Amino acid sequence: MTYLEIKPHILLQNYIDSYWCVKTGLIHQPMMIKLLPDGCIDIILNLGADILSENGNYVMKSGTATLVGTMTVFKNTFIQNDTHLIGIRFKPLGFSAFYIYDSLHAITNKSIEFEKKLLPNIFPNNLEAKDILDGYFLEKLNQKYNPLRNILSNINNYKGLITVDQLAKDNCISNRQLERNFKHFIGTSPKEYLNFVRYQLALKMIKQRAGNRSLLDIAFETGFYDHSHLTNQVKKRTGLPPSQFTA
Repeated sequence: MTYLEIKPHILLQNYIDSYWCVKTGLIHQPMMIKLLPDGCIDIILNLGADILSENGNYVMKSGTATLVGTMTVFKNTFIQNDTHLIGIRFKPLGFSAFYIYDSLHAITNKSIEFEKKLLPNIFPNNLEAKDILDGYFLEKLNQKYNPLRNILSNINNYKGLITVDQLAKDNCISNRQLERNFKHFIGTSPKEYLNFVRYQLALKMIKQRAGNRSLLDIAFETGFYDHSHLTNQVKKRTGLPPSQFTA
């Protein structure tokens, strides 16, 4: 199996994290791949054989496109012979810069079929997929003001260590409107988004664990009550204990 990630055009990098491709040749039996949550939305073009996703509950049919909602917990996908997937991974708020969707909250941690007519034509032997995708999304890009853009910057500056009440107050918005905006444009509540940002930071620190830094230290620094609380969060989101991520 080969996996490749490519950065999009520089003018798209505030909205699209990467384009990616998965291909297999001949394999003797299906491979189960655990996909860890990244808080992103993906559109996936299936140019190869059918794929079982969503822990075996969703069939990504050959020749179709799939919209994968914001991932906050892991899921298993089964790869087989002649797999060929091309994906577009959108950063938080990125999807809304190109498409209008009623509410992304309805598809959080789910996959649904996506209309192929809303994507450029890409064929299995097309070596210029990046250029085609860049051209398409540059043309579709809508840089209209999004009410959450500054709020996400605030969250990143605080590393998720801010309450929903304080976030609303700092940005002169009601808690109810903040909740609506998050569910519509990102797919989660603001509280869940803050928790996910803190989890991502904690997991990064666990992976880079220098010296004998304890899990308790990391938990306190990233806003978790104690090491048990952090351990439960990691297990919930990845299906694995923190020890699996240390070198």
